[in-house]
Amino acid sequence: MINWDEIIAPAKRENNTKRAFVAVNRLQGKHVPTAPGEALDMFAELAKVLQARYQERLLVIGFAETATAVALAVAQALNCLSMTTTRENLPHVQYFYFSESHSHAVEQKLVREDLERAMGQVERIVIVEDEITTGNTILHLLRLLRQEYGAACPAMTAASLLNGMDEEAMALFTREQVDCVFLHKYTPAVYEKRMEQAVSEGKAWDLRGSSADVPEIHIYEGNLELRRLQDAGEIARQCDGLLAVLERECSFAQGERVLVLGTEEFMYPALWIGRQLQQVGCQVWCHATTRSPIVPSPQEGYPLHSRWCLRSLYDEGRVTYLYNLTRYDSVLLLTDADTESAAGLADLTAALRQTGNERVRIVEWRRL
Repeated sequence: MINWDEIIAPAKRENNTKRAFVAVNRLQGKHVPTAPGEALDMFAELAKVLQARYQERLLVIGFAETATAVALAVAQALNCLSMTTTRENLPHVQYFYFSESHSHAVEQKLVREDLERAMGQVERIVIVEDEITTGNTILHLLRLLRQEYGAACPAMTAASLLNGMDEEAMALFTREQVDCVFLHKYTPAVYEKRMEQAVSEGKAWDLRGSSADVPEIHIYEGNLELRRLQDAGEIARQCDGLLAVLERECSFAQGERVLVLGTEEFMYPALWIGRQLQQVGCQVWCHATTRSPIVPSPQEGYPLHSRWCLRSLYDEGRVTYLYNLTRYDSVLLLTDADTESAAGLADLTAALRQTGNERVRIVEWRRL
């Protein structure tokens, strides 16, 4: 049984006039280091609700960046097709563009040819979010798809771990014939009120421009783009392949404290591998770098105490953040970025070294 009062806490967004807070989920494995098994168990609870409700052929679409792992885990549990939105630029594709108005990074993209391929195979699209507050982003996508596909557009469900929609927003979903499924209902105004109070700032380091020597890189020649349309079996097969490479190339001792770190939209394989390491006796935590600028604070009950500002592994001109980093016996970085040319890897390595992490290994999920 999830005690939501213990795992959800508001944190103050930095320089965001549209929305004052982020509802930090301590079990999600995004901002806060989390035991991966607990994160995946929570995602499985959402899948169970959907499984009991629908017998249709489903396409699960996860919203970048924070819900990508949630969506892929739900799709795995439902054994259905999945894809995610992205803010990255994928080669040789066309996109549907739509906006996430309250976010610091407003543009969302969905690969057009993949969605068109799925249209003839599915009866319902399930949009998966970690939290829904207004529902506006989902309605932007829904109206875009209805304009594009008309009567051929499948039914739609909005599924989330948290739901903060008010009665007016819920009524609008009903009028638009969008089902709403969630694990926990909360009231955003309560969190907004808390963020009106002064937040004393915690420790923060800006490591952009670091020149740390990066550790040895282990390459996994994966060819699966998780942002694009995939079936559950192929994702499982490639995660199994990644595990086989790690078992051959790396060793982990029983009881070893291990951090498995993802990068931005690339989170699901970190949680999946982390759970496998838990099952062989390691103490494992997972979280990820993020594009979300959030104020850290030492105040009691506040979820984010420390912050590192870094260049992104995907685009050195983009700012990315890492929160609540601490020391582990070993760190496994899983990314689908090209680290050979990523200046951000030096920044991330500097952050890991600063917190006492000397044993760092890097795995790239991409075709060479």
